[in-house]
Amino acid sequence: MPINLNDIVYAGAFRIDPSTTNQAADAQTGTGVSLLNGVGNPNTFYSANPSSLFFSRDTGDIYKKSTGTGNTGWELVGSTSSDLHSYKYIVGDVNNGANFANLADALAGTTSGDIIAFQQGTYSIGSVTLTTPRKFVGMCAAQGAVLLTGKFSDGGTTMTLFFQDVTVQTDSDYIIELSGTNSGAVFYNSFYKCANFIGANISASATLTFMYTDGGLDTTGISLWTGSGAILSYNCKFSNPGGSTTQSSTSGTQNHYNSIFTMPLLQSGVGGLLMRNCTIDTADQNVVGVTTSGSGSSRLTGCDLVCGTASCISVGTGSSMIAMNNNITSTNTNVFTGLGTIATGGNVCTNSSGNNVSVSSNLTTI
Repeated sequence: MPINLNDIVYAGAFRIDPSTTNQAADAQTGTGVSLLNGVGNPNTFYSANPSSLFFSRDTGDIYKKSTGTGNTGWELVGSTSSDLHSYKYIVGDVNNGANFANLADALAGTTSGDIIAFQQGTYSIGSVTLTTPRKFVGMCAAQGAVLLTGKFSDGGTTMTLFFQDVTVQTDSDYIIELSGTNSGAVFYNSFYKCANFIGANISASATLTFMYTDGGLDTTGISLWTGSGAILSYNCKFSNPGGSTTQSSTSGTQNHYNSIFTMPLLQSGVGGLLMRNCTIDTADQNVVGVTTSGSGSSRLTGCDLVCGTASCISVGTGSSMIAMNNNITSTNTNVFTGLGTIATGGNVCTNSSGNNVSVSSNLTTI
């Protein structure tokens, strides 16, 4: 029984002549398995049933049809090309080791929790609404080497999205929008570039996490995030080359550790703000560095605040703040201001140390 329509069988061996897409379709009968001969990557070109094999004669790669009966779902199983194929699913140049030419094809050819890797390059992803979680990884960690421009959304479905070694950039919409209950997005060793729009919109119970990630605001009137979810940052640096004075705000909780911000932060609603060993530098904009409002309780410890002619901390009505062991630089008469409640202790103030917060007390530090 012939293995494929274009096979030539010899004693002890068989040869597969080059396969056209029409021949591949003709060979796909019933549950039959095909052996195909072509060039490049078969994804989006050759249809076959699961367990079929495609031999790429220009790269020496072998692909197995893992899922579906259409022209996607081919997976690389062997390689003699220069790409080391450290990942199972790769987006990029399909003639140089990638499985998929674009993210849409990769999402169609992968399942929940899969890692999708990107070769070096720029990818315009449009607006992507995911139905199941994925992990997105750049194969070159240098800033801008793997650039994803567009929006990722959970579409209201609970999931966690993970980004590593990529640069993500706004395209007149959010980079990330989370509305699913307990959804999350994690950026690790990446760059979060707000070029022309707010970076993220995070709903209540969702969490946005940054670890060892840099970011920036490239224009005025935008912020790093907005919404009512939780924000966490660890060892991050967020710059403000656009000189935006818009507050990055949430009514959920904010927890920041060893991170640098050169834009103002707002903590509103019932959520609290915790900052340890951070820098908040808004001297170029001369705006308040940290503002709290609503009924939340906040704490700043071991931070550097540099705010030019503006107050450094504003505590709003109903809010409470503990500020301990911070270095505070401002020429404003009152470095602490507002109609809330503040307790201070061990702060080192340069130029001014005024405090006109409505309810104020001193803490004893050891």
